[in-house]
Amino acid sequence: MKDQHTDVRGWVAYHRAIGVGKFYLVDTGSGESMQSVLQDHIDSGLVDFEYDSGILPTRGTHGPQLGVYQQCIAKASKRNERWMALIDLDEFLVIRDATPDLPTLLHDYESAGALVVNWVVFGSSGQTVRSPLEPLASFWMCAPDQHSENLHVKSIVQPARVAGVTTDPHHLKYVEPYFAVNTTHDRVDGPKSERQASDRLALYHYALKSEEEYQAKMKRGSGMGNQKTMAFFHYVNNYTAAVCLDGIDKGRYLASFVS
Repeated sequence: MKDQHTDVRGWVAYHRAIGVGKFYLVDTGSGESMQSVLQDHIDSGLVDFEYDSGILPTRGTHGPQLGVYQQCIAKASKRNERWMALIDLDEFLVIRDATPDLPTLLHDYESAGALVVNWVVFGSSGQTVRSPLEPLASFWMCAPDQHSENLHVKSIVQPARVAGVTTDPHHLKYVEPYFAVNTTHDRVDGPKSERQASDRLALYHYALKSEEEYQAKMKRGSGMGNQKTMAFFHYVNNYTAAVCLDGIDKGRYLASFVS
């Protein structure tokens, strides 16, 4: 994360509400450290925070993201953490069935190296300025089911079973005989799955948010070293033509937990 002071507390509050018990957050060079907006969570032990602007790219990449992954996986493995989700502040894990919380859902995948979760990509929904509500409650235009961008996955890994990172943030290497599966227990080896499997759990990816927020995203840069442009903004808005309303009520309800 970087220069996302206004985003992080809502993101933590939401994931804490669905059962996440510990957060490993790495600030990769904000102009002003994000520690100040997280201090109470750091003091309580909920958040493990590190400010490090010098994390080097891993071989074949151009940004700090995979170096952060390696660092956090090693720390979590040493501390015997059972599961770790490797996601960004513009991504929200959304339980879409009757499972009460994320730890309960993960019990069904304990034999795997990781559970991978498909994106549901959201566009700007025509919004030009930042909403006072959280992303879940603010955006409703998404990529239709089985769109190629929704085939991208992110991983909830068992840290002790990870052998290393690859050259993208969407998949990892695992200690034999372990491998990643999706929510229907199909093996997934690369950055994309063959089909979108998000009936139980999805990763709502707010790739743009409002135009104002996207302009700020372009300025701070990508964790993988990619330079975003307005062409990407228009590209995402063009394909996010479906309507996804199930996050709206969750976002509005959970807004009351943000402080």
